[in-house]
Amino acid sequence: STLLDHALGFKGNKVRLAWWVTWAAMIWIHMNQIIFKDERGNLQQIIDTIKFKAWLWLKGKKEGFSASYYYWLIDPLWCIS
Repeated sequence: STLLDHALGFKGNKVRLAWWVTWAAMIWIHMNQIIFKDERGNLQQIIDTIKFKAWLWLKGKKEGFSASYYYWLIDPLWCIS
């Protein structure tokens, strides 16, 4: 069970919640890499990772979600409508 699975026990929009939890987790991980591994910050890398992780989660958890990663990158809102 992941943090996202636990968070989905709350009422609300699952897709919006997936985005929020993914953003929070990836920023947390990136901050830890900067602090503990002395890595440089890279905003584009964070954004790309967030997009990929959110797509993976939706692909695995949201019934009927079948958008390719290519289309997800172009228009994620269309993919979830």
